[in-house]
Amino acid sequence: MRRKNTLSTLVLSTLLLSSAAFANSDITFVDNFSDPSLSNWNASTKYSATDGKLSNDSWGSPAIIDVEKFKVDSHYTVSMIIDPSPSKHSQPLIFGFKDYNSAFYTAQVKMGQWGGLYLGKFTDISSNGEKLFSLIDIPIDETIAHELKVNVEGDDVRFYFDGLLIHTMVMMNENELDHDGNQVGIRALYNDDTIKLDDFTVRNSQTFYTDFPETAGGLPSSFDHTGIWGTSTKTNLLNIEPGYLITNDNFLAKGTYSAELTWENESTTALNSPSLIVSYTDESTPFYTVVVENGADSTVRLYQHASIEDATGTLMVSKVVYNTDNGKNTIEARMWGNDINIHVNGVSQLSYTDIDGISGNRAGIRYLEASESVFTRSFQMTK
Repeated sequence: MRRKNTLSTLVLSTLLLSSAAFANSDITFVDNFSDPSLSNWNASTKYSATDGKLSNDSWGSPAIIDVEKFKVDSHYTVSMIIDPSPSKHSQPLIFGFKDYNSAFYTAQVKMGQWGGLYLGKFTDISSNGEKLFSLIDIPIDETIAHELKVNVEGDDVRFYFDGLLIHTMVMMNENELDHDGNQVGIRALYNDDTIKLDDFTVRNSQTFYTDFPETAGGLPSSFDHTGIWGTSTKTNLLNIEPGYLITNDNFLAKGTYSAELTWENESTTALNSPSLIVSYTDESTPFYTVVVENGADSTVRLYQHASIEDATGTLMVSKVVYNTDNGKNTIEARMWGNDINIHVNGVSQLSYTDIDGISGNRAGIRYLEASESVFTRSFQMTK
């Protein structure tokens, strides 16, 4: 599934997915539906797990993760993979669920030439629901698998499709829409057993996110920096001279975390992305950077640096990922122990195992040279 080495702007037909590869723990739940009994779920017999895929043969009650098997915190990320289907629909992803008599939310994709992405709310399990957000009449490839993902921090919701942020919203808090629940699951909306789901993943987490709004202080307080940076509501983050922007003690990661940045090149010339810094401890300690370097083809590269003075670094691994594209794109590094997995626009492109014990718990952004055309639209770190 999900094998295509193209990057794009927000032309969603070319956006592909990646699935997290975390072990089950008190902070992470992963079900690849290899257990036909669905022992991790409160689900009716309408659901079945066959050949590692979940399907349902008729409309019915939702499948919700059993709270005795995994407890979802108030800060979490939930995702699932939707396989190609003749119906071009997916069953909705449920979040913010409490019980059948309380409100909940859904995320959904429709594939095909006239595809769409949707967020909805339901006052209870029997209501028709209300559309909160839709992006419609967009081509979404129905021959490949896709990923739906929702990140929830209290009332704040971020909706992702194939690794790219699509929409943000605040969950409503009126009495008639009580969303005290934070259970997650799947709704059997369509009577179609050709709709197959896979890799349902929940990760309890804390997320630091900024799109660098214009503020009097210029930069969020969770960053230390060198060089000169500018922020505005139009350009997001602009580097005025070479420098580093690195998270400080206000947000430190643990052994497992992810860091990502979204950037955009507004010029017609192929230019390098900002570098994503990971495994950073301090100025004198080794760390890694990830960068997409543009040329006749674009190449994602992972560098190891001996210290902050080692600007060039040592190339550890690289891969050509797409033809030159000056649109909005995302780099993500997923850190699991000594393993580093690099994603570009949601697609896993590089893997590397650190053998040098580089295990810093900070991340950030680096510009090797000033740029008036390459903007960092957002930065996110999840632990």
